[in-house]
Amino acid sequence: MRAADAILVCGATTSTESVDREDLLLDQEDFVRAVVARKPVDTPLVVAVSSPGPILTDWRADVDAILTVFLAGEQTGNAFADLLFGLQSPSGKLPVTFFDRMEQTIEPCMDDSEACVYAEGLNIGYKGLHDQVVAFPFGHGLSYTTFEYRFADADASCDEGITCFAVEITNAGKVAGAEVAQLYLTYPVLDEPQNQLRA
Repeated sequence: MRAADAILVCGATTSTESVDREDLLLDQEDFVRAVVARKPVDTPLVVAVSSPGPILTDWRADVDAILTVFLAGEQTGNAFADLLFGLQSPSGKLPVTFFDRMEQTIEPCMDDSEACVYAEGLNIGYKGLHDQVVAFPFGHGLSYTTFEYRFADADASCDEGITCFAVEITNAGKVAGAEVAQLYLTYPVLDEPQNQLRA
């Protein structure tokens, strides 16, 4: 591998409606692994991913950053460029969980002769993985800046039976950016999943 200031590897997954993907790997998985294996120690490596859903990232510990977009359309290249060159700060959050291993989810169902069994009930996705180590959790997302949260006291003016909270979010960094606040609730009912996104 020739000398470089940084290495950018692009990968994607092919998908279509009404058909599961064959697996949760990038279509260029072998290429990504080959670049990772040959990466000079002192050269940053970024993997840019376009995917319709979660992927397995067994190589994640050996790269410096992973930039992911989900079906961004004809402006995907421009979006990647703006983020990579610092013209925009990432602000999105993962709408799915990136699993640590395939056993944490249901295998893709490719055989038409067999019925796919989805038995997770209410514990679908992140709701069933709250006590497990995953690669990147639902709602994960980094930024080129930092944010400070200041929570106000519960608002007594809300309707009876409803609790309202207010939060003030301040960009505490030196780069313009946007933040997506997330509120997760736990319900004291035995059969309810823990840590459910509610706001």
